[in-house]
Amino acid sequence: MKLGTYNYGTHEAFDTHGVSLGTFPSSHEAKQAMYAARLPVTFWFEQKLPPVPLLQQLNDWVIQQNEKRLPKWKFRFASDLAAQIQSKLTRKHTILFEGIAIQTENVSAKHFVEPKLLQGLTYWKLSFVLFCNEPDAGWQFKAKSAARGRGCQASGLIELRQHVIDVLHPNCFSHLSPDRMLSPACLCCGKGLTDPASMARWIGPECWGSASINIPRVFKAEGETL
Repeated sequence: MKLGTYNYGTHEAFDTHGVSLGTFPSSHEAKQAMYAARLPVTFWFEQKLPPVPLLQQLNDWVIQQNEKRLPKWKFRFASDLAAQIQSKLTRKHTILFEGIAIQTENVSAKHFVEPKLLQGLTYWKLSFVLFCNEPDAGWQFKAKSAARGRGCQASGLIELRQHVIDVLHPNCFSHLSPDRMLSPACLCCGKGLTDPASMARWIGPECWGSASINIPRVFKAEGETL
């Protein structure tokens, strides 16, 4: 596993993402600094979370609609923080979500669709899973992989992991609203929405089964099903 690079001319060491670790008289000392700059082992440990009823409802509803077409929901939690979450069919777990969180200035849906757009930016990216092994048990959060922009400190990934854990809490993630969704997209199939009626109910006319302008919502403001 690559730890970083060491410039024998300037004695400067860098981690795998190009972050300068300082100058060191020997490559041995530089290597020790590279080891210290790695993410702590605990970063990859599972962490128990309380169930998130809104995600549970979305999961149950979308699988009931069409279990072969599971959308990637994109949620905004701050101007520089968003997450993409997809429900997954599983026999191993009672419930399973795969997610990606990105922290960068003016984060948009394009950063998830076209990852190359992050190149050259200051960003931190975390892939994770949320799962539950028993129907009435708590959920588990586990980081799967992490990446950051050149020159971005590893500590930013630790902070991002904690931010995601904090926002994926029933008290914080309790309702759907226009500012919560990263971009207008159908909750059922994930396709972009353009007409006001579809955007108001978060479901496109094809999935809704009608082009009617009636806009009853599947989820109320507090996430209660109709």
